[in-house]
Amino acid sequence: MSATLQQQLSAERAALIAALTPRSWAIGGSGHHTVSAIHWRGPYLIGPAEALGDVEQVRLYAPPATPPPVDTRADEASVGEREGEVVAVDLPTDVAVIRVSGAPAIGQPTDAPQSEPLKLGESVAIVGRDWHAALATWSSVRAAGPAWRSRRGGQIDQRLEFAAEVDGRWEGALVATTEGRIAAMMVRGPRGRPLGIPTSTIERVIGRVERHGYLPRPYLGLRLQALWLDAAAAARLARRSVRICVVAGVDPDSPAAAAGLMPGDLIDRIDEHEVDGVDGLRDTLVQSTVGQTLRLGLLRGGIAELRTLSVAERPRP
Repeated sequence: MSATLQQQLSAERAALIAALTPRSWAIGGSGHHTVSAIHWRGPYLIGPAEALGDVEQVRLYAPPATPPPVDTRADEASVGEREGEVVAVDLPTDVAVIRVSGAPAIGQPTDAPQSEPLKLGESVAIVGRDWHAALATWSSVRAAGPAWRSRRGGQIDQRLEFAAEVDGRWEGALVATTEGRIAAMMVRGPRGRPLGIPTSTIERVIGRVERHGYLPRPYLGLRLQALWLDAAAAARLARRSVRICVVAGVDPDSPAAAAGLMPGDLIDRIDEHEVDGVDGLRDTLVQSTVGQTLRLGLLRGGIAELRTLSVAERPRP
């Protein structure tokens, strides 16, 4: 490749990164730890849910509209600092939605999301931000597969892994095609592997937030405890798993109360599928939607019973 073509390619890549950089924000954490976030549209940012946990407010660093002067005595970290409200944390998909209200314009909404799945080997730009500077690297799609479920039971529309060596600051970074379309949010998977949450998955979460102002969470009104069966008891109940959950309490005026569940009931199955302990029931619940009907198979005093519940919305404080 001639020097002129190399220069042209470099300039085009730099221009693309420059166009994407205003969409990337930083989320401040404890100490000097930060993660990235994407300005999605309107007042909403998208960030990594696992990294945020159960926080309700976050410190944000927004890219300045114009670069600050090089020779300045102002604290550079204070330029563009904002407060954000975490309005939704969807751990199954690892998507958090952050709202910035009462702030100046925060940049242009994202272009139309990438509609076509990323292809194996396709080149992508990854853009993030820490508290002091924008971060950018070029990578490629190292793995591309069909839809899958996360370990928390979330439906992810495409399995994506990128050939990038990145640290924790990049979690929540945007992944864009060479045409500048945002295709995914980067998160850290097992052993720190850079994985991607596709835009279609993100759109499902933020669409619900835009409709309701928050993320409705499914609710049955059960307080559960784990119980481990010995091999003989599991065989007698025809269970593959030795883990089963016992009802420790039932919230009043809840779907569980309406269905007549009582403390001491053992929850054996949901919709004919064996429930693998408390975690298995929670995984099933997070995959359900408000209004959905579930058939619970339970054991009461050693006798099998079937109850039908309608999933409600978890009451908000």
